[in-house]
Amino acid sequence: MGAMLVYVEDVRRKIAEMEENQPPAADQKSPEEKAKVGKSSKPVRVLPANLAMGWIYNQIESGKFPDAKPGDFYPLLFRDTINPNPNGAYLVDLLWYAAFYRESPEGKVLPVQTTLTSAQATAMQRLAWDIVENYPDCGVYKEGQTPAGAPEFSPASGQLKEITRVTLSSSTPGAWFRYTLDGTEPSHKNGYVYCGVISVRPGMTVRAVTYKNGLADSPVVDAVYPRVRGAGATPAPR
Repeated sequence: MGAMLVYVEDVRRKIAEMEENQPPAADQKSPEEKAKVGKSSKPVRVLPANLAMGWIYNQIESGKFPDAKPGDFYPLLFRDTINPNPNGAYLVDLLWYAAFYRESPEGKVLPVQTTLTSAQATAMQRLAWDIVENYPDCGVYKEGQTPAGAPEFSPASGQLKEITRVTLSSSTPGAWFRYTLDGTEPSHKNGYVYCGVISVRPGMTVRAVTYKNGLADSPVVDAVYPRVRGAGATPAPR
């Protein structure tokens, strides 16, 4: 989900560049017509519904989503492995509501025609608002002066001999994270958005930053995972 969001953000940047370099129309006859054919008044924005799916998947698999058990992600939210059912569509609708109205959907968007329990619907409403509030491109996010607590890696830096699941945490409650794997500097606007786990190959370095609405970015922290000497290449998990 983090990789998908990076792709969509890149598409958004390319569209913004195209609009910025768009030449004016030659046959414009009035200010009204000029406004119609000129640049759009609002920038392209990303509504990160994929983050909602990424986070609810991790909540379900870790036993933290109400009235659900590990393995319930697809049965609960999808008609198949691609198309969401009314429950999954409700989660997307919540995020759209939060983004367009810039307010929490809790208690305002009813789970009509879903099979969700009251606790599940409330958990989805809170998740949608948490994402919109902490995804800068939705327009709610505000930077503060106090930095968030620095990211902590588990496992910490050290040699690896196989692909390892790495998790991030912070002393800041409700913190979000972005990370990079190519050496570039992460920030609240750059890098993969952390969705609960990072699959790290031996030889990788993970650079991460913590952020949260109302706070400044934390210092960037690196975790280095060199390959154990003599360890061969490890095939990717299926």
